[in-house]
Amino acid sequence: MGTIENIENAIGYVFKNKQLLQTALTHTSYANEHNTESFERMEFLGDSILGFVTAQALFRTFPDKQEGELSKIRAGIVCEDSIANFFRELNLSQYLRLGVGEERTGGRNKNSILSDSFEALIAAIYLDSGIESVSRWIQKIITPDHYLNFNYTDWKTILQEKYKNADILYSAEEFKDQFSATVYVDGRKAGTGIGATKKAAEQSAAKQALNK
Repeated sequence: MGTIENIENAIGYVFKNKQLLQTALTHTSYANEHNTESFERMEFLGDSILGFVTAQALFRTFPDKQEGELSKIRAGIVCEDSIANFFRELNLSQYLRLGVGEERTGGRNKNSILSDSFEALIAAIYLDSGIESVSRWIQKIITPDHYLNFNYTDWKTILQEKYKNADILYSAEEFKDQFSATVYVDGRKAGTGIGATKKAAEQSAAKQALNK
């Protein structure tokens, strides 16, 4: 891991509590090997903050767009692939703390790890200085130009919109290096899918359900 100052220069934010930054860049594999805390809990918090800040920014930026359109744009912004690319744009992969096995299998370029660490970084800034500070930081990274240039289709959102009053549930399990997911609409199996991550498999299952 590089010096804290180098990382702070890369992200454009100086931490009062430097430990928060270290934790945000610590994968579970490293934490298990070194008996320290990983970014898992912070990723959970950062995911919610990113969703809220993005929704608020879209609401203000596009006063004429309806809920369905705003949901699709937000889905494109906060999907795993997009978030991982924001992390890459900050050149932070070199600073991740990974375990030996994860390092060996290319963890520094896995979208799932990069996106989780980006969300953990959001949580770290929030915990360090509050919602206004992290909102400003997010909006420096994710600008209105990003909102207009995403080509991502959120099949899960489209499925939910199609069956607005239905109970939609996803079931996913991991096998080998992939995930398999099944989507149920009002208790009936509607589609299945496979993906490199749980989120990707669920998107694939939703797409199949829509194409039936």
